Amino acid sequence: MRTKSLNIILILFISFSFACSTFKFEGEITAEAITPEISIYNQTNTPIYFHVGDREVMARISFDVSNFSDWPKISSGKIFIVQYDEIVFYDEDTTEAAIYWTTKYGKSGTIYVPL
Repeated sequence: MRTKSLNIILILFISFSFACSTFKFEGEITAEAITPEISIYNQTNTPIYFHVGDREVMARISFDVSNFSDWPKISSGKIFIVQYDEIVFYDEDTTEAAIYWTTKYGKSGTIYVPL
């Protein structure tokens, strides 16, 4: 009985590992700014985690993408609205926002949005 249980656990583990390693990222993340907010559209097949900030400042920041559990999240097929005053380092001179995003599968990117 013990061997049978171990075999079942091993089969489940291998199946899960194979499913995770064969995940294909599809879709795109887009955004548009209409004063006083930015709409971020997650048109992918997986949730994304993100930060939004002044483009000039965000270019100088290095993110630890291995620990994104406390980042804001947008589910697949959903929209997230960010008010201008919620943009990191935003002030009246900010002309462009950078949206840095990542997934739990290691896919990431940056979108630049004119304000």
